[in-house]
Amino acid sequence: MEQLDYAVVHKEREKGRVVKISKEIIYGPEERIEKKLEESPVSNCINTSFVERNNLSIRAGDSRFTRKTLCFSKRKDLLIASLNLYFGYYHLCKSHKGCMVNKKRQTPFMKAGLTDHIWTIEEVINYKI
Repeated sequence: MEQLDYAVVHKEREKGRVVKISKEIIYGPEERIEKKLEESPVSNCINTSFVERNNLSIRAGDSRFTRKTLCFSKRKDLLIASLNLYFGYYHLCKSHKGCMVNKKRQTPFMKAGLTDHIWTIEEVINYKI
């Protein structure tokens, strides 16, 4: 827990509009969090945009997380299996514009140097763990 840095953003609303935003550090010293924000290439303030973008990607990619839908998991193990398949596809099979190198699309795992090619769904499903 000593290395965990965690902060929350509270938005107060009135009639559907945000009227006040407050930020609170839950774990980690304020100085370390401020230093990380200064060094960050993408954001210099505590915000929820990256978490919300990730949640949207998951909801769009796995219908079990879509709001107001008939798709749902009756068993936890099937929900976990569905998520594992989605994350395997997202990180190994789907190329992303944000991961381009020399005008060539890559997957997040290729960009991180964890694989050298775009995987097929068959490779993901048949990979032995």
